[in-house]
Amino acid sequence: MIKGDMKQYVAEEYRGDIVYKSLLPRVKLSAMTSNAHWATIDVPLRELLEIERAFLEVGVRSLREKFLWRLKLDGVPISREFKPNSSVDLRGMHYSRAVYDVTPILRRCRRTDRLGVMVKYVDSDHIYLEHLGLLLFAPSQDVSSYISFLSGTIVFEPSSEYEVSLNYPGNSARELHLVTYMPGPYSRLHVILNDEDVGVISGYSGTEEHVLKISNVRRENKLKLVYASASTATSINEAVLFTVLMKHALFKEPRLVLKEVIEPQVIGGRKMRLVIANEGFSKPDAALLTLIYLGTPIYRAEVPELKPGEEALLEVPLNLSKGTYQLVVRLVWRKITKTSFNEERITVSL
Repeated sequence: MIKGDMKQYVAEEYRGDIVYKSLLPRVKLSAMTSNAHWATIDVPLRELLEIERAFLEVGVRSLREKFLWRLKLDGVPISREFKPNSSVDLRGMHYSRAVYDVTPILRRCRRTDRLGVMVKYVDSDHIYLEHLGLLLFAPSQDVSSYISFLSGTIVFEPSSEYEVSLNYPGNSARELHLVTYMPGPYSRLHVILNDEDVGVISGYSGTEEHVLKISNVRRENKLKLVYASASTATSINEAVLFTVLMKHALFKEPRLVLKEVIEPQVIGGRKMRLVIANEGFSKPDAALLTLIYLGTPIYRAEVPELKPGEEALLEVPLNLSKGTYQLVVRLVWRKITKTSFNEERITVSL
Protein backbone atom coordinates (compact mmCIF):
# COMPACT_ATOMS: atom_id res chain seq x y z
CA MET A 1 0.00 0.00 0.00
CA ILE A 2 1.27 3.49 -0.90
CA LYS A 3 0.29 6.69 0.88
CA GLY A 4 1.37 10.28 0.50
CA ASP A 5 1.86 12.47 -2.54
CA MET A 6 4.49 14.24 -4.62
CA LYS A 7 4.29 17.57 -6.41
CA GLN A 8 6.23 18.52 -9.53
CA TYR A 9 7.53 22.03 -8.84
CA VAL A 10 9.66 22.47 -11.96
CA ALA A 11 9.75 20.77 -15.40
CA GLU A 12 11.26 23.10 -17.97
CA GLU A 13 14.06 24.06 -20.30
CA TYR A 14 15.99 26.97 -18.84
CA ARG A 15 18.45 29.38 -20.44
CA GLY A 16 21.12 29.33 -17.74
CA ASP A 17 22.76 27.12 -15.14
CA ILE A 18 20.88 25.21 -12.43
CA VAL A 19 22.58 24.35 -9.13
CA TYR A 20 21.23 21.92 -6.52
CA LYS A 21 22.97 21.63 -3.16
CA SER A 22 21.87 19.20 -0.49
CA LEU A 23 22.63 18.88 3.22
CA LEU A 24 21.70 16.16 5.75
CA PRO A 25 21.86 17.63 9.28
CA ARG A 26 20.15 14.64 11.01
CA VAL A 27 19.82 16.57 14.29
CA LYS A 28 17.24 16.44 17.07
CA LEU A 29 15.87 19.80 18.24
CA SER A 30 14.07 19.81 21.58
CA ALA A 31 12.38 22.48 23.64
CA MET A 32 14.02 20.98 26.75
CA THR A 33 17.63 20.62 25.50
CA SER A 34 19.20 21.90 22.27
CA ASN A 35 16.60 23.86 20.33
CA ALA A 36 18.67 25.54 17.58
CA HIS A 37 20.81 24.37 14.69
CA TRP A 38 23.01 26.40 12.34
CA ALA A 39 23.82 24.75 9.01
CA THR A 40 25.96 26.00 6.14
CA ILE A 41 25.34 25.08 2.50
CA ASP A 42 28.23 25.42 0.06
CA VAL A 43 27.03 27.37 -2.98
CA PRO A 44 28.99 28.94 -5.87
CA LEU A 45 27.48 32.41 -5.46
CA ARG A 46 30.70 34.14 -6.49
CA GLU A 47 30.50 32.38 -9.86
CA LEU A 48 26.83 33.14 -10.57
CA LEU A 49 26.30 36.63 -11.95
CA GLU A 50 22.62 36.66 -11.02
CA ILE A 51 20.03 34.52 -9.22
CA GLU A 52 16.73 34.48 -11.08
CA ARG A 53 14.90 31.92 -8.89
CA ALA A 54 15.68 29.97 -5.75
CA PHE A 55 13.88 27.31 -3.69
CA LEU A 56 14.70 25.97 -0.22
CA GLU A 57 13.50 22.45 0.53
CA VAL A 58 13.20 21.35 4.18
CA GLY A 59 12.52 17.84 5.44
CA VAL A 60 11.62 17.05 9.07
CA ARG A 61 10.29 14.27 11.28
CA SER A 62 8.04 15.41 14.08
CA LEU A 63 5.37 14.24 16.52
CA ARG A 64 2.95 16.85 15.19
CA GLU A 65 2.31 17.92 11.59
CA LYS A 66 2.44 21.67 12.38
CA PHE A 67 4.54 23.43 15.01
CA LEU A 68 6.23 26.72 15.86
CA TRP A 69 9.83 27.35 14.86
CA ARG A 70 12.12 30.00 13.40
CA LEU A 71 13.61 29.37 9.97
CA LYS A 72 16.15 31.84 8.55
CA LEU A 73 18.31 31.90 5.42
CA ASP A 74 21.33 34.22 5.40
CA GLY A 75 19.87 35.84 8.53
CA VAL A 76 16.53 36.64 6.83
CA PRO A 77 13.36 35.13 8.39
CA ILE A 78 11.44 32.69 6.18
CA SER A 79 8.91 31.00 8.43
CA ARG A 80 7.62 31.20 12.02
CA GLU A 81 5.32 28.17 11.77
CA PHE A 82 6.02 24.92 9.98
CA LYS A 83 3.18 24.16 7.57
CA PRO A 84 4.28 21.32 5.28
CA ASN A 85 3.44 21.05 1.60
CA SER A 86 3.32 17.28 2.08
CA SER A 87 3.15 15.09 5.19
CA VAL A 88 2.38 11.50 6.17
CA ASP A 89 1.75 9.97 9.59
CA LEU A 90 3.86 6.85 10.02
CA ARG A 91 3.34 5.07 13.35
CA GLY A 92 2.83 8.33 15.26
CA MET A 93 5.68 10.22 13.56
CA HIS A 94 5.04 12.78 10.81
CA TYR A 95 7.41 12.73 7.85
CA SER A 96 7.01 16.15 6.25
CA ARG A 97 8.31 18.30 3.43
CA ALA A 98 8.11 22.06 2.83
CA VAL A 99 9.37 24.03 -0.17
CA TYR A 100 9.92 27.78 0.16
CA ASP A 101 10.48 30.33 -2.60
CA VAL A 102 13.56 32.20 -1.35
CA THR A 103 14.27 34.17 -4.53
CA PRO A 104 14.17 37.64 -2.89
CA ILE A 105 16.71 36.55 -0.25
CA LEU A 106 19.17 35.04 -2.74
CA ARG A 107 18.98 38.04 -5.04
CA ARG A 108 20.30 40.37 -2.36
CA CYS A 109 22.45 38.04 -0.25
CA ARG A 110 26.20 38.38 0.22
CA ARG A 111 28.36 36.95 -2.56
CA THR A 112 30.06 34.28 -0.47
CA ASP A 113 30.61 30.59 -1.08
CA ARG A 114 28.54 29.53 1.94
CA LEU A 115 24.97 30.25 2.96
CA GLY A 116 23.77 29.93 6.54
CA VAL A 117 20.48 28.25 7.46
CA MET A 118 19.21 28.68 11.02
CA VAL A 119 16.47 26.48 12.50
CA LYS A 120 15.23 27.23 16.02
CA TYR A 121 12.53 25.04 17.55
CA VAL A 122 10.31 27.02 19.96
CA ASP A 123 7.37 24.63 20.47
CA SER A 124 6.93 21.74 22.91
CA ASP A 125 8.32 18.16 22.52
CA HIS A 126 10.93 17.73 19.72
CA ILE A 127 11.60 17.44 15.98
CA TYR A 128 14.29 15.92 13.76
CA LEU A 129 15.79 18.13 11.05
CA GLU A 130 16.58 15.61 8.31
CA HIS A 131 17.28 17.40 5.04
CA LEU A 132 17.96 20.81 3.48
CA GLY A 133 18.03 21.32 -0.29
CA LEU A 134 18.77 24.54 -2.16
CA LEU A 135 17.85 24.89 -5.85
CA LEU A 136 19.24 27.89 -7.75
CA PHE A 137 18.54 29.21 -11.26
CA ALA A 138 21.24 31.48 -12.73
CA PRO A 139 20.58 32.97 -16.20
CA SER A 140 23.24 32.72 -18.92
CA GLN A 141 23.05 32.86 -22.72
CA ASP A 142 25.85 30.29 -22.93
CA VAL A 143 24.06 27.48 -21.03
CA SER A 144 20.90 25.50 -21.79
CA SER A 145 19.59 23.46 -18.85
CA TYR A 146 16.83 20.90 -18.47
CA ILE A 147 15.25 20.04 -15.13
CA SER A 148 12.51 18.02 -13.53
CA PHE A 149 12.05 18.52 -9.77
CA LEU A 150 9.52 16.80 -7.53
CA SER A 151 9.17 17.00 -3.75
CA GLY A 152 6.80 15.35 -1.30
CA THR A 153 6.41 12.26 0.89
CA ILE A 154 5.67 8.78 -0.42
CA VAL A 155 5.60 5.90 2.09
CA PHE A 156 6.50 2.37 0.94
CA GLU A 157 5.09 -0.45 2.99
CA PRO A 158 6.76 -3.89 2.68
CA SER A 159 6.52 -5.42 -0.80
CA SER A 160 5.00 -2.31 -2.38
CA GLU A 161 5.87 -0.27 -5.44
CA TYR A 162 5.27 3.26 -6.70
CA GLU A 163 5.26 4.69 -10.20
CA VAL A 164 5.35 8.38 -11.06
CA SER A 165 5.22 10.19 -14.39
CA LEU A 166 8.31 12.34 -14.72
CA ASN A 167 7.92 15.13 -17.27
CA TYR A 168 11.28 16.25 -18.63
CA PRO A 169 11.79 18.92 -21.31
CA GLY A 170 14.95 17.40 -22.84
CA ASN A 171 16.07 14.01 -24.12
CA SER A 172 19.40 13.75 -22.29
CA ALA A 173 20.32 13.53 -18.62
CA ARG A 174 23.12 11.78 -16.77
CA GLU A 175 22.05 11.81 -13.12
CA LEU A 176 18.95 11.10 -11.09
CA HIS A 177 18.92 12.49 -7.52
CA LEU A 178 16.72 10.78 -4.94
CA VAL A 179 16.34 11.66 -1.25
CA THR A 180 14.92 8.77 0.77
CA TYR A 181 14.46 7.46 4.28
CA MET A 182 15.34 3.79 4.84
CA PRO A 183 14.52 1.92 8.07
CA GLY A 184 17.59 -0.34 8.03
CA PRO A 185 20.61 -1.42 5.98
CA TYR A 186 19.00 -4.64 4.72
CA SER A 187 15.95 -2.99 3.15
CA ARG A 188 16.16 -2.45 -0.60
CA LEU A 189 14.56 0.09 -2.92
CA HIS A 190 14.89 -0.84 -6.60
CA VAL A 191 14.88 2.12 -9.01
CA ILE A 192 13.60 1.56 -12.57
CA LEU A 193 13.46 4.31 -15.21
CA ASN A 194 11.55 3.60 -18.43
CA ASP A 195 11.75 -0.17 -17.79
CA GLU A 196 15.53 -0.01 -17.29
CA ASP A 197 17.04 -0.96 -13.93
CA VAL A 198 19.27 1.96 -12.88
CA GLY A 199 20.20 0.97 -9.32
CA VAL A 200 19.32 -0.30 -5.87
CA ILE A 201 19.22 1.81 -2.71
CA SER A 202 20.28 -0.22 0.32
CA GLY A 203 22.94 -0.53 3.01
CA TYR A 204 22.10 2.33 5.36
CA SER A 205 19.56 3.64 7.87
CA GLY A 206 17.92 7.07 7.93
CA THR A 207 17.71 9.90 5.42
CA GLU A 208 20.22 9.98 2.59
CA GLU A 209 20.68 11.50 -0.87
CA HIS A 210 21.50 9.18 -3.77
CA VAL A 211 22.84 10.05 -7.23
CA LEU A 212 22.19 7.37 -9.84
CA LYS A 213 23.66 7.30 -13.36
CA ILE A 214 20.99 7.26 -16.08
CA SER A 215 20.89 7.37 -19.88
CA ASN A 216 17.49 6.15 -21.05
CA VAL A 217 15.71 9.52 -20.76
CA ARG A 218 12.62 10.73 -22.62
CA ARG A 219 10.29 13.70 -22.45
CA GLU A 220 7.66 11.52 -20.75
CA ASN A 221 9.33 9.15 -18.28
CA LYS A 222 8.05 6.44 -15.99
CA LEU A 223 9.94 6.21 -12.72
CA LYS A 224 9.15 3.02 -10.82
CA LEU A 225 10.39 2.17 -7.33
CA VAL A 226 9.96 -1.31 -5.84
CA TYR A 227 10.49 -1.76 -2.10
CA ALA A 228 11.62 -4.97 -0.42
CA SER A 229 11.84 -4.70 3.37
CA ALA A 230 13.80 -6.68 5.93
CA SER A 231 13.32 -7.04 9.66
CA THR A 232 14.78 -4.12 11.64
CA ALA A 233 15.62 -3.42 15.25
CA THR A 234 12.89 -0.73 15.31
CA SER A 235 9.15 -1.04 14.87
CA ILE A 236 9.30 0.86 11.56
CA ASN A 237 10.00 -1.12 8.40
CA GLU A 238 8.57 1.35 5.87
CA ALA A 239 10.68 3.46 3.49
CA VAL A 240 9.94 7.04 2.44
CA LEU A 241 10.70 8.90 -0.80
CA PHE A 242 11.11 12.68 -0.45
CA THR A 243 12.78 14.20 -3.51
CA VAL A 244 13.20 13.36 -7.20
CA LEU A 245 15.50 15.57 -9.25
CA MET A 246 16.75 15.08 -12.80
CA LYS A 247 18.75 17.78 -14.58
CA HIS A 248 21.31 18.29 -17.32
CA ALA A 249 23.18 21.31 -18.67
CA LEU A 250 24.65 21.97 -22.12
CA PHE A 251 27.41 24.60 -22.11
CA LYS A 252 28.79 26.70 -24.93
CA GLU A 253 32.23 26.03 -23.58
CA PRO A 254 35.47 27.94 -23.98
CA ARG A 255 38.58 25.95 -24.81
CA LEU A 256 41.96 27.47 -24.12
CA VAL A 257 45.01 25.99 -25.85
CA LEU A 258 48.72 26.65 -25.96
CA LYS A 259 49.17 27.60 -29.60
CA GLU A 260 52.85 28.59 -29.73
CA VAL A 261 55.96 28.69 -27.53
CA ILE A 262 58.49 31.42 -28.34
CA GLU A 263 61.94 30.40 -27.09
CA PRO A 264 63.31 32.26 -24.06
CA GLN A 265 65.33 35.37 -24.67
CA VAL A 266 67.64 37.19 -22.29
CA ILE A 267 66.06 40.62 -22.03
CA GLY A 268 66.88 41.79 -18.55
CA GLY A 269 66.32 38.21 -17.42
CA ARG A 270 65.16 34.91 -18.89
CA LYS A 271 61.64 35.14 -20.25
CA MET A 272 59.47 32.84 -22.34
CA ARG A 273 56.56 34.01 -24.42
CA LEU A 274 53.45 31.88 -24.90
CA VAL A 275 50.62 32.35 -27.37
CA ILE A 276 47.28 31.33 -25.81
CA ALA A 277 44.18 30.92 -28.02
CA ASN A 278 40.49 30.32 -27.35
CA GLU A 279 39.25 27.62 -29.73
CA GLY A 280 35.91 27.20 -27.95
CA PHE A 281 32.44 28.68 -28.40
CA SER A 282 32.32 31.30 -25.61
CA LYS A 283 34.62 33.37 -23.47
CA PRO A 284 35.61 32.05 -20.03
CA ASP A 285 34.46 33.86 -16.89
CA ALA A 286 37.96 33.48 -15.44
CA ALA A 287 41.19 31.81 -16.62
CA LEU A 288 44.57 31.05 -15.08
CA LEU A 289 47.92 29.92 -16.47
CA THR A 290 50.22 27.84 -14.28
CA LEU A 291 53.78 26.79 -15.15
CA ILE A 292 54.84 23.57 -13.40
CA TYR A 293 58.29 22.03 -12.96
CA LEU A 294 58.70 18.60 -11.32
CA GLY A 295 55.15 18.79 -9.97
CA THR A 296 55.66 22.19 -8.32
CA PRO A 297 54.07 25.41 -9.64
CA ILE A 298 56.79 27.97 -10.38
CA TYR A 299 54.65 30.69 -11.97
CA ARG A 300 50.98 31.72 -12.06
CA ALA A 301 49.23 34.46 -14.00
CA GLU A 302 45.70 35.36 -15.04
CA VAL A 303 44.90 34.91 -18.72
CA PRO A 304 43.34 37.95 -20.42
CA GLU A 305 39.71 37.68 -21.45
CA LEU A 306 39.58 35.88 -24.77
CA LYS A 307 36.54 35.66 -27.02
CA PRO A 308 36.24 32.68 -29.37
CA GLY A 309 39.00 32.85 -31.99
CA GLU A 310 41.08 35.42 -30.10
CA GLU A 311 44.73 35.02 -29.02
CA ALA A 312 46.91 36.55 -26.32
CA LEU A 313 50.69 36.78 -25.90
CA LEU A 314 51.86 36.09 -22.33
CA GLU A 315 55.39 36.78 -21.13
CA VAL A 316 56.50 34.27 -18.51
CA PRO A 317 59.66 34.79 -16.41
CA LEU A 318 61.88 31.73 -15.94
CA ASN A 319 63.79 31.86 -12.68
CA LEU A 320 65.82 28.76 -13.48
CA SER A 321 69.51 28.00 -13.90
CA LYS A 322 71.06 27.19 -17.27
CA GLY A 323 69.99 23.84 -18.65
CA THR A 324 67.17 21.97 -20.38
CA TYR A 325 63.85 21.61 -18.60
CA GLN A 326 60.65 19.64 -19.07
CA LEU A 327 57.81 21.98 -18.06
CA VAL A 328 54.03 21.66 -17.95
CA VAL A 329 51.86 24.57 -19.08
CA ARG A 330 48.43 24.21 -17.47
CA LEU A 331 45.47 26.37 -18.48
CA VAL A 332 42.46 26.36 -16.15
CA TRP A 333 39.23 28.21 -16.90
CA ARG A 334 35.74 28.54 -15.48
CA LYS A 335 32.39 28.98 -17.20
CA ILE A 336 29.59 29.67 -14.72
CA THR A 337 29.97 26.72 -12.29
CA LYS A 338 31.93 24.42 -14.61
CA THR A 339 35.73 24.32 -14.37
CA SER A 340 37.90 22.81 -17.12
CA PHE A 341 41.60 22.58 -17.85
CA ASN A 342 44.09 21.80 -20.59
CA GLU A 343 47.79 21.13 -20.20
CA GLU A 344 50.77 20.51 -22.43
CA ARG A 345 54.37 19.46 -21.82
CA ILE A 346 57.12 21.59 -23.37
CA THR A 347 60.92 21.47 -23.45
CA VAL A 348 62.82 24.71 -22.73
CA SER A 349 66.58 25.22 -23.01
CA LEU A 350 68.25 28.13 -21.19
